[in-house]
Amino acid sequence: FLRVRPYAFYYCKKQGCKCECACFMRERYCPNCGHVRFLHYSSFKRDVSNPIIKFGYMGAGKTAFGKLRQDILQRCMLRRTKEERKADLKLPPIKVIIRKDKLSKQEMDFYSSIYMQSCVKFDTFVHSGTVLHNYAHIFDLLTSLRRAVDHPYLIVYGGGQGTHKLPAGKALLPANAGKVCGLCQDDIDENEETMREAKCGHVFHDECIRAYIADAPALKSGGVGCPVCFTKLTVNLEDADDEGDGTEETPKKKSRKAVYCTPAKTAKPRSSSPAPKAKAKTAKLALPAPAEETSKSVAKGGFGPGSIMKKVKASEFQSSTKIEAVVDEINKMIQGDNGAKGIVFSQFGSMLELLEFRLKRAGITCVIFRGGMSMQAREDALAAFNEDPNMKVILISLKAGGEGLNLQVANHVFLMDPWWNPASEMQAIQRAHRIGQTKAVKAVRFITSDTIEEKIIKLQEKKQLVFDASIDGSATSLGKLTEQDLRFLFQH
Repeated sequence: FLRVRPYAFYYCKKQGCKCECACFMRERYCPNCGHVRFLHYSSFKRDVSNPIIKFGYMGAGKTAFGKLRQDILQRCMLRRTKEERKADLKLPPIKVIIRKDKLSKQEMDFYSSIYMQSCVKFDTFVHSGTVLHNYAHIFDLLTSLRRAVDHPYLIVYGGGQGTHKLPAGKALLPANAGKVCGLCQDDIDENEETMREAKCGHVFHDECIRAYIADAPALKSGGVGCPVCFTKLTVNLEDADDEGDGTEETPKKKSRKAVYCTPAKTAKPRSSSPAPKAKAKTAKLALPAPAEETSKSVAKGGFGPGSIMKKVKASEFQSSTKIEAVVDEINKMIQGDNGAKGIVFSQFGSMLELLEFRLKRAGITCVIFRGGMSMQAREDALAAFNEDPNMKVILISLKAGGEGLNLQVANHVFLMDPWWNPASEMQAIQRAHRIGQTKAVKAVRFITSDTIEEKIIKLQEKKQLVFDASIDGSATSLGKLTEQDLRFLFQH
């Protein structure tokens, strides 16, 4: 405590004794005053820690928090906040609102079944006295509840079925799914001869990718970029030119050179309708480099082998209340200011993939940014968002983009799901509200009524009270759930 008086010392309760020592003695008698050890007391424990533990935020506990803040922390801490330096920073105002939506009857029925299973499992741990010994398993139960709120797909095809047994009638999804065109977002039959797979792993209808290449403006470095992941595009357009000529099959020709492109900064946003078919001859381009075999691996940043979109038929895709709420807010953003851009944060990468599909279906251009992407893919995604005026939205996982990113080009922030630690959400919002921002910033937090998310918000308020009372600059303790917190979350 840096010798903070009186809280750093032990004192003797014997009348008239002025003994004080910085550390508690191990001997039976105090070496300074000769009195027995139990007559000595810690000022910090008596006046600060014990009242907080016993009374919490009320009564004597509230008084103890005031002593902790004013008498101890403010005397030994140097802490600057944006609020204190507002005049120097000259930052525009920021507005944080909470949007509450109700799940549909079908979604609530699905969520309720998952919630009841979770409560039964949690009660088992409570009765056996092993709550904290099963902390990881309980956290999995909570994560599944949060996934069920976002979209039932995250449980059925996102890994939640390992934690919960899905009741009969709750499997809302198609059993089989094919590939999805990265431009028109329609299903592609894997047996379709006109399917084109880029080297980065994304697939397109032949007519869609040809129209895209012909439409996209050339860059200084030459070519265009993949419309999904914005890495250099390499795609083989060889087969379609040889179709329907009425001639017999000829020996295999020399491999045609593949198309090498770089990210398109001003590519036009794609609508949900397929691109018009292009004639075979119009797709013959000057191809500058030797052909390479198409890689079967998918770029980290698009729909990989484990992607949830690999398991969902595009033609049978069902949205969710949370996704539709986000799309509604993004549409309002674009209608209010055509030059506005937004950042969408979510805890779950699968949820970002579902939202990406829904936004592209609505004709809203977006790019995804996740922790598993390569450094080059990250740079391409950020460059596309910062420099392309048509790129309206960037989708970021909270852990990947909560720290270290400067995204002042955006003035809208959308938080799809709450987190235990309110400081993590504030860090995410600060990606847009920082030096260099010239517009007023609006942040929207999406919450669904009568679900686990409402209880998470109450926990956040409780933890924020602790943070405000003690001015804990690190805020690391705020992310830890206590046994009382867990009981509250599973309370019927």
